[in-house]
Amino acid sequence: METHRRRQVILTLLEERGEVAVDELAADLDVSQNTIRNDLNALADEALVRRGGRSSGRRICASPNVR
Repeated sequence: METHRRRQVILTLLEERGEVAVDELAADLDVSQNTIRNDLNALADEALVRRGGRSSGRRICASPNVR
């Protein structure tokens, strides 16, 4: 899956779920957790998502950036 398309899927999942974790996205999209972190960082740089803290252990969550 192309980077742009994967990031669109991430945004769609965020809209549906309200919050997602890196490990869940990596499993859903069949990519590494590092790839997901890079995608979330890029989306956060564009102010499209808001990165959250560690919800449990090493899980890092993100939610849509609601203005």
